[in-house]
Order: sequence, then structure tokens, then C-alpha cells
Amino acid sequence: MFKNYFKTAWRHLWRNKTFTVINIAGLSLGIACAMLAILFVNNEISFDRFHQNAPQLYRLTTTITDADNNKQTLGTSGQVQGPAFKAAIPEIADYVRIWGVNNVNLTGNNKSLAIKTIYADTGFFHVFSFPLLRGNPAQASVNPNSIVLSQNTAIKFFGTDDIVGKVIQIEEGGGIKNLLISGVAKNAPSNSSIQFDAVIPFSYTKTIFKDDNWLNQYLTTFIFLKPFANSKEVEQKFSKVFALNAQSQLAASHQFNRLQVSLTGTFDRFDYQLTKTDSLHLNLGFSRSWFQTPNSYDSEYASAWYGVVADSGGIPANSSNDCVIAECTQAVGISDQRSQIRTYNVAPTLEHLLGSNAVLTLGAFVRHDQYNYYPSGDPFAEWQAPPFPKRRE
Repeated sequence: MFKNYFKTAWRHLWRNKTFTVINIAGLSLGIACAMLAILFVNNEISFDRFHQNAPQLYRLTTTITDADNNKQTLGTSGQVQGPAFKAAIPEIADYVRIWGVNNVNLTGNNKSLAIKTIYADTGFFHVFSFPLLRGNPAQASVNPNSIVLSQNTAIKFFGTDDIVGKVIQIEEGGGIKNLLISGVAKNAPSNSSIQFDAVIPFSYTKTIFKDDNWLNQYLTTFIFLKPFANSKEVEQKFSKVFALNAQSQLAASHQFNRLQVSLTGTFDRFDYQLTKTDSLHLNLGFSRSWFQTPNSYDSEYASAWYGVVADSGGIPANSSNDCVIAECTQAVGISDQRSQIRTYNVAPTLEHLLGSNAVLTLGAFVRHDQYNYYPSGDPFAEWQAPPFPKRRE
């Protein structure tokens, strides 16, 4: 019976060769596209799920409300939030601030390379699952003048990963400094949102600049909660800590905006939330952090807010709370401090209807969007206020 069915089907296909080729080609193309789509989706949802502490690991996000009650949520924070929240909220086991620079000049073994560097707190290798091939994870970031290289970076400089104890030089605005290599990390997997060539202790940034302003938004803070801690209850405690520490800075910012022509508006409220770390890659509304590889899901509007809010925490220059992030830009260099966000959008240029079931598409339109962000403590550092109109006599 099945033999007769097969013969009948074969004869039908043979008699209609053109439609047979079209149907088989269409079916093959459809199956191939479906398989590629499944592989793509599987790769996208696998991002950041390899961390062993993922169930207890959250990113700190900031919701800013302006005078017109407009709200915008960002995936960034400043330097002070992590330490202050951990000191005041017992449910927080640890925190890790990540901030860094692209194209940092490192020199070692008579070679000089520009690499992607992150500045991270000492708990980086404990909280995240980035194993060290060489060195002790607990001691790798204790010394401010130390550095951990990725395996690829170590091989580029020295030809081997057995380099713990050697010295490498970093070049920044203050000159050339020696850093002791305290470890070699396994290369970050491709499905990790956090990508790096080198990790420098966050305490090293204090030798470049200091920042105690709660209104600045330019780095990413990760919160590691204790087991069985309720993230919603922790979020409710954030506002109390902010009110206790930042009200004077917020009031000073309002006074500054009243005295100057404001470009970004007056921000009346800052609220903090916790989002799961495995949502980093596929976020649709938060700005892309500098260490992440941008994708087509990034919100162009949110990216613009990333720069605006980061510069919105300006305080009068004569204030004791004046933020000194501008010093970092001068010390490290503007090109090093630049954070670039790129997106590519592709759209067809020609569509022609061939029939009730066929559409011909030719050509493609490609748009490249790029946004550069320079952190600064003074939003009006490079802006001259317009002159007041002269009174007519």
C-alpha cells in the first residue's frame, strides 16, 4: 500500500517539475530559516545564565522623575549607591560596581596594545562566574595597583598565561604607572554581557578621581542578595537610604537649575529597583551599559537619556558636594572615557507584488546610529549661557 502511495506521489511530482522545484525549494528555505531562528533565540536567551549566583544576582536600575512627572528608567547608577545600600540593608551580601574604558593603553614585554578594561570591586570574581586560570580569586583585586588579564590578552603580551607576578604598565592622563599582574582569567564566554580584556580594582579609580554624588549615572552596580532575601522588600529600603544621604545634593541641583538655563530639566525624584542579571542582554528600555555589545534591541531614546541623566547631577562649583568626574575626563583622556553605542537597522528598498501569494523584495537600506557619551560632573562645562538681551533705553 505504501509503495503505491509513493509511486503516485512521485508521478505527480514528476509531471509538475516546475511546481515541484518551487515547493521543495520553499520548504527547504522555510526549514532552514526556522532552524536559524531557533538557534538565534536559544543563543539570545542563554546570555548571563551561566553565573552560579544568577538567582541572587540583580542589576541596580534608576528611575528618574522630573518636574513634569515624566519618568525614565536607566540601567546605570553612580559610585556611592552600592556601598551605601550594603551598609544600610542587611539583606545585601555584596555589591560589584563595573565601570571602565575602551582602548586603554597597556605596555608589557615590549608590546603596547589598546584593550577593553573594566574597573570592578574586589568581589567581582566571587559574585560572577569568571574563573581564574592563574592566581587567587580572593586576592586578585585587593591591591589597587594590580591587574587581572584575560587569557587572550596575556598571550598577546607574553605568549603564555603563566604571568602572575609580572609587571605591566598602564598609560593614562597622569602618566605611566606600573601594575602587578595578580591573575589570568578565562576568556569571557560569547553569551556573557560582560566582556573584558583586563580587570583593574575599582579602588584604583580613586587615584584618578573621587565621586560622592548620588545624582550621577555612569556605571553599572550589581547587587548580590543573601539567600531567601526578598528583592521587593529590599527595593522599598532604597528610597530611605537615598533620602538620608542625597537630599542635600538634590536640593543643590534644583537651586543650580533655577539659576541657570536648564538643558535637561529639573529632576525631582530618584527611585532604585532590582532587575535580574539575565535580562541584561535583552532589555528593551534600559540604556546599554558600556561593556555590553550593542544589539538591534537597544532603545535609541533610552540611549540618549543615558548621556543626559549622567550629566544631570551638576552642583554649583562653589559647593562642597561638587562632583569631580570632570577631573577623570581630563586625567584619563576624552577618547578613553568615550562610551559608544552603535545600532544597525536594515530595511528593504523595493517591494513589488507579483501575485496574490508572491512578493519580490530587492535591495536593502542600512542605517547606522552611533551615540557617544562623555561622563562629566558639570552638565554646563562646555556650554555657554546665552547673553541676556540688552534693555532698550
